[in-house]
Amino acid sequence: MIEIIICDDEIKDLQDISKIVCEVCLNEVIDYNLKTYSSGEEMLDQTYSMDIGILDISMSELNGIDLGRELKKRFPEVKLIYITSYEKYCQQVINKVHAFSFLTKLSLIHISEPTRRS
Repeated sequence: MIEIIICDDEIKDLQDISKIVCEVCLNEVIDYNLKTYSSGEEMLDQTYSMDIGILDISMSELNGIDLGRELKKRFPEVKLIYITSYEKYCQQVINKVHAFSFLTKLSLIHISEPTRRS
């Protein structure tokens, strides 16, 4: 089973990303466990294992870059996927945290559009 955790302080984005992840896992027949958090601190306090972390970069308390650093210390094999509304963060994330992938929130809207039409 793949442990997937999503952290975004914008509840609407958190719900949209969760829906996309669930649909992909169901379509690809992936056995997964999904947990969502709206705070990096809460996520750190309640996470004991994870395979994939999907993190917003710009969060009000603990930003996604610092959260990713801490997650890499705790779970060195974790794959981190960053999401943001600000493309300018892309290079910073890749250099500082060695992100597995990076998506803008605008690209997520395009990914979910066929789903929304259903």
